[in-house]
Amino acid sequence: CTDPTAFNYDSSANTDDGSCEEVIYGCTNPYYLNYDSAANTDDGTCIAFVYGCTDSAALNYDPDANFDFGGLLCIEVIEGCTDSSAFNFDSSANTDDGSCIPVVFGCMDSESFNYNPDANIDNGTCEDIVFGCTDILSFNYNADANTNDPDNPCCYVSGCTDSTAFNFDNTACFDDGSCEPFIYGCTDPTAFNYNSEANTNQVSFEDDSDPCIEYAFGCTDDTAGPNPDINFNGSDGLPCTFPCDNGYSATNYDPLANESLGILCNYDILGCTDPTMFNYNSSATDDDGSCVPFIFGCTDPSAFNYDENANTDFSGLLCEPIIFGCIDPFSINYDPDANTDDGSCVPMVFGCMDPTAVNYDPTANIGFGGIFCTYEIFGCIDPLAFNYDSEANTDDGSCVPFIYGCTDSSAFNYDSEANIDDDSCIPVIEGCTDPTAMNYNSTANTDDGSCVPFIYGCTDPEAFNYDPTANTDNDSCIDVIYGCTDPTAFSGYNPDANIDDGSCIDAINGCTYITALNYNPDANTDDGSCLYGGCTDPQADNYDCIEDCELEGWVDDGSCIISGCIYNYWFVCNYNEDANTPDWGLCEFDFSGNNCGNNDAASMIINNNYNYPLLQLSEITDDPLDLRFYLGDDRIGCMYNKANNFNPIAVIDDGSCVGQANDYLNTISVEIYPQPATDILYVSINSKYNYSLSEFIEIKNSLGETIASENIARNTNLIELNVQDLSPGIYYLLLEINNRLITKQLIVK
Repeated sequence: CTDPTAFNYDSSANTDDGSCEEVIYGCTNPYYLNYDSAANTDDGTCIAFVYGCTDSAALNYDPDANFDFGGLLCIEVIEGCTDSSAFNFDSSANTDDGSCIPVVFGCMDSESFNYNPDANIDNGTCEDIVFGCTDILSFNYNADANTNDPDNPCCYVSGCTDSTAFNFDNTACFDDGSCEPFIYGCTDPTAFNYNSEANTNQVSFEDDSDPCIEYAFGCTDDTAGPNPDINFNGSDGLPCTFPCDNGYSATNYDPLANESLGILCNYDILGCTDPTMFNYNSSATDDDGSCVPFIFGCTDPSAFNYDENANTDFSGLLCEPIIFGCIDPFSINYDPDANTDDGSCVPMVFGCMDPTAVNYDPTANIGFGGIFCTYEIFGCIDPLAFNYDSEANTDDGSCVPFIYGCTDSSAFNYDSEANIDDDSCIPVIEGCTDPTAMNYNSTANTDDGSCVPFIYGCTDPEAFNYDPTANTDNDSCIDVIYGCTDPTAFSGYNPDANIDDGSCIDAINGCTYITALNYNPDANTDDGSCLYGGCTDPQADNYDCIEDCELEGWVDDGSCIISGCIYNYWFVCNYNEDANTPDWGLCEFDFSGNNCGNNDAASMIINNNYNYPLLQLSEITDDPLDLRFYLGDDRIGCMYNKANNFNPIAVIDDGSCVGQANDYLNTISVEIYPQPATDILYVSINSKYNYSLSEFIEIKNSLGETIASENIARNTNLIELNVQDLSPGIYYLLLEINNRLITKQLIVK
């Protein structure tokens, strides 16, 4: 190609052979994301693979990623409750959707008394329903009930519930024990025979007549008057005549009277007539000398202050109950409310009550907050010791005797064991204390490491043998003489020189013959290493070794040119793996499909049924003119049988298919990477339309033999193949898409 603007411009060519290729810019590195197989000139646009999820809807979407093996690296968003403490925790969820329900413990049995409709975890607290009245203020409250009984409701009205009782209350629901029987009698309080206990004004249950009798006032004492009633009984129980000896005989008895009101009869009544006396009788008319004076005191024999002579205590007002306890005010358990000593008094014992104190008293019961306690204070209790502690009461063995000496740590004679300074300190004087040293200091008492020994040598810095460490010159200085000091130098050596001035010329060993392969122009000493070479392979086109090849030092320089057929395709019969220079003109072809007569397979005349493996022209050669010349134009064309320009005998597809069907097929791209592969090979299928895959994918060698086969899913767009067991070489990957066989060349390293 003589076109300087072409991609394959050859500056040494002088005749254009029509092989010029247009410069196509793009990414030419097959290991980058945007690798362009059609590009031949790298424009620096290569984008490195950034592995990660590229699906923005995925959980682990990475905005920086550009390749995810068809979604293989993406993690699907699974919504749910991610709170492990929630009731509905979903262990498979990775995105919380706000649906978490907190755990609510409680009774989940709807038949139970304490059923909790909000509970989602039963905690075993369910209680059976117990019917009854649950109101503590009701008369029929049931402490065991937890549910009001509709058949026996709470009762708030009490009264007599006995329908046969006098005071039966039909509104009462709780009997309060107040029922009264019917008591027949006169209920008229103005009647003579009024009965305060009667509640029914009739004679009896059978006789409902009015029993009341009106009052007839007069003296009712039948012993009164001039005609005493002989039937009146006296104190002896026998009938008596006036006056009776019962002391209560009236003098104006009226036999028709039924009420004397206690004032209508005139009596002679004996008794105590002194109103200041305990037994004063206001009814007595004659004092009989029986008056007893008031004696105040407690009349209850069970009381603490019972007085057997007392007769008046105002209903127990003067009595005191017995209260047992300690009545000794000097005891620890004195009870000011007690009035009867029960022998429980405990005497007060003052002392220390803290068992951790030195003076703990186990019998003490009064410590006033520990004011009596003395606690251990450890320290030195020896008053003659250096560290005597006047507050210590327990010797801890720490006493240190007085040690006199210099206590100044910066002094020369500092005594680390001294605790009392005796003014003996000597200041530190640093310096060299070695009398044999050059800088000996007779006043120094502390060697500071500065001693310098006498070092004899040349102290002249201009001398050849100047010794910078010497401090005493011994007249040994030597003048400096510049020159080459290397006796092995190629030239310039000066035996008198003691300072090398860089003038030595080193011996450089090497091949000094300009015609040798390894000629070294810098060498000045030939070491016999010269090599002479060319192409030593007699099978090569440029074999140039005639008689010199047997000479020592003759080597092959790798310049051999071996022309041959280097194309290992199914229709090539004489693939030469040793050739390094391709030549289609040396290739032999067999388009029958039986491997140049080596297979028994039937011949493949035409490609109607996709018998021919699909080979892309762009993958085979960069020189299509040379290939067409030797292969024939009819063998290169459209291999898709549904295209308008389908060529049934074409064995190489040149991408020229046209037609609507082809437009659809062109939307499907199949890429394999990495190239070359070592262990894992990825097959990526990209299309904006739906497509149908075969159920398997095959890998064949150059002889058409199936080396590997693997089942695949029909809807996948990224296939992963393990090729680490394949031997290094060139293989062909076969994949059927939409009933079309697609072949891709792959290289295994």
